[in-house]
Amino acid sequence: MKRTQTLKRDGKGYLYRNLGWFPRDDGQPGTQPKFLLGRDEDQAVERLHRLERLWELVEQHHEPSQPSKPAWDDTTLPIAKAISRGEHTFRLPRQNLPGEDEEDKARADADYAGYLRRMQDAYPVITFIPEDAEAFQNGIRKNIQLAEESQATSDDYARDARQPSVRDMRETLHKAIRAFADAIEGVPKYQSHDTSPGAQPLRAWGYKLKEVCLDFIDRYEDRPMSALTTVDSLQCLYDYWRSRPKRKGTDRAITVKTVKHRLTALDQFLKWLHRTDTFSWRKPVDFDEVDRSVKETKEELASRARPDQVVTFSEEQLISIYQSTTTPLERLLLLLGLNCGCKQAEVGTITLGEVILEACHPYADVLGFHTSDQDSFIKRVRLKTGVYGEFKLWPHTVVGLKWLIERRRRQARVKSGKHAGEPIPIKSSSVLLTTENGLPLYRLYASGNTSQEIPNCWRRIAKRAKIDGGTYSALRRSTANFLRKTYGGEVASVFLQHGSPFERDRLLEEYSNRPYGKLFEALDRWGERLRSMFDSVSDPFPEETRKGGANIPPSKIREIKQLLAEGKKKAEIAKVAGVHRTTVYRYV
Repeated sequence: MKRTQTLKRDGKGYLYRNLGWFPRDDGQPGTQPKFLLGRDEDQAVERLHRLERLWELVEQHHEPSQPSKPAWDDTTLPIAKAISRGEHTFRLPRQNLPGEDEEDKARADADYAGYLRRMQDAYPVITFIPEDAEAFQNGIRKNIQLAEESQATSDDYARDARQPSVRDMRETLHKAIRAFADAIEGVPKYQSHDTSPGAQPLRAWGYKLKEVCLDFIDRYEDRPMSALTTVDSLQCLYDYWRSRPKRKGTDRAITVKTVKHRLTALDQFLKWLHRTDTFSWRKPVDFDEVDRSVKETKEELASRARPDQVVTFSEEQLISIYQSTTTPLERLLLLLGLNCGCKQAEVGTITLGEVILEACHPYADVLGFHTSDQDSFIKRVRLKTGVYGEFKLWPHTVVGLKWLIERRRRQARVKSGKHAGEPIPIKSSSVLLTTENGLPLYRLYASGNTSQEIPNCWRRIAKRAKIDGGTYSALRRSTANFLRKTYGGEVASVFLQHGSPFERDRLLEEYSNRPYGKLFEALDRWGERLRSMFDSVSDPFPEETRKGGANIPPSKIREIKQLLAEGKKKAEIAKVAGVHRTTVYRYV
């Protein structure tokens, strides 16, 4: 505000300021130019600040060895006048007119392009644009040509001295990989955008990519990026993984899945390298011709040829598994795996806004199915593939989700641990599945590893049900297997959320192209087939969960009661059932 006091108004109401010096041709003392800054005081102050900054730069660029003091010249004074008028760009004229010779013209254009760049570096307070745009573009092209010729000459000198070129020393494969690893945190698609307590800044794949970068540096020999400019040279990077190298510290080859992950990471690294301005490397035009296929061993092909290659559960096994659940949370995990095809990451990231309870489907007519206000759905995009999916929920799943949402609303703050006392947000983007402490059931640690609550929960259930083999993902495959046999592969594919990534502004097109109506019908039929499973537990989601006492499944309780009815001794029953003797007395 102090500087505004120096502003004066002339007879026409314009605010002005005399600033700097302009030398006279006759050798007399210079004069201070008058800059009109407009009638509006706020605009005048803003223009004055930019003008004073320009004068400071003029003073900085003044050579101390010169006898005269800093002054405006024929170049900087027009720039200052433009700033005083409120302009933010300045059309820079060329300094030297081109000669008649073509090479002289090209050199003059190159000088013009360089002159504009130097002026922009010297006076960043305004944006310079070329007055002669065609000459400027020709100059850019000529400078690129001169730079390449100079680089080639420099490379020749380096080769004569049996030394790497300057560019080869500056741009190497390992340096590029490290730069990519550092850049991952700034890429939006790798960021988690999760505000839950304990949430990490990156998604799992972001951390995996950083880990893979370390593996690349460990396994690839360093080389200049200039040695990777052809498809054949790049193919070597891919062939290393396609050859199935051994896992570190073992004699076993890495799995096909690991190879595909490495090739995907290599693709993303090279695409980033092609786009970044940090390195001059650009992928060859025939980059897409790189062979990314992965061959399986004879043993792997033989194992896939068996009819039971995909582990699924029979309806009898599902009944046993459901009876072996001991808590509402375990039952809901089971139902979401069967009803919505959830894997660990999917079930652990379901948010409140993705659950629609007891509401008609707004596009039922397009999908060709009857809907009512008793229908409930989960609508979400699968994080792994970006593919959209909708799932009509079974009545038991709806009851379980109501129980979960109510449980989630009661969790106001984290109870214990590192994040104790932190508030737990409850909004449409809030994750529903949480631990008793209030942390997300599925979460990333700072190391990039995922929590093991869901896998551990499944292992406990499988152990009680005496199920050998099959992970939590086998629930998803069991439903997909039924859908494929009964309704065909297209419906099963929609259930598994296979296909192209989803574009939110094309939802109606999504409905028109994919048979969600048939999927809803198929899920209803699958739910009817599992009625005996639902009926095997009388009250799966009680309003109040009993605390204390033995935490054993209904099947174990029935076994204890049967042994009691047979007149067995309490100690013998405890040994056969694998429980403490006091547990047996609870059912006498």
